[in-house]
Amino acid sequence: MKRFVQSWALVAIVVFAAVCVNITAEAGITYNLVNHPSIQNPYTLTGSITTDGTLGGLVGSNIVSWLFSVTNGTDTYSNSSTTGSLFLFSNVTATSSGFLLEASGQLQLGAGNETNVLWLRDTNPVYSAYTTDGLGTRTLWYDGPTSYPVDGSNWIVATTTANVPEIDPASFGSAFALLIGSLGLVERRARRAIVLLISAA
Repeated sequence: MKRFVQSWALVAIVVFAAVCVNITAEAGITYNLVNHPSIQNPYTLTGSITTDGTLGGLVGSNIVSWLFSVTNGTDTYSNSSTTGSLFLFSNVTATSSGFLLEASGQLQLGAGNETNVLWLRDTNPVYSAYTTDGLGTRTLWYDGPTSYPVDGSNWIVATTTANVPEIDPASFGSAFALLIGSLGLVERRARRAIVLLISAA
């Protein structure tokens, strides 16, 4: 009897774990843009890029949302995926901890008319990025400062310290309900088996 209960409990736990792994795999990852004011002329860069959780080489559709803000005293401008568009997307890679531009990679965040645009370009070994306001160019980096974080030949554009994606509470609740239901089934079958044993005696 004990072995019977343990077997069903094990099945319930395996089902619960499988559901949780599936939920985690489908969650997105948010990367925070890397900011180095001392080498940004002297702008401050903030913002993030959120993907659908895909790791490895990315395409534009893997980007769920993004936003950025560039500030230098009273000179401030920003844009986001709710008001701008994603352009010039090529040779971009995501890891569990970093959003990278590969050799000859480029990524432009902002409107197509180059108003408030953040253009990141890696022409290996030259690293450059700049923004425009539609009237003139505001340079953040040019010819790649050697102190900018680099992973091999890849430019680390953004990073995340949260390597474990968030789990949707609603989905987690469903998985938990499934586990409880499975354990309830185990208990009912165990009681039925006990009743049958008593009757047979």
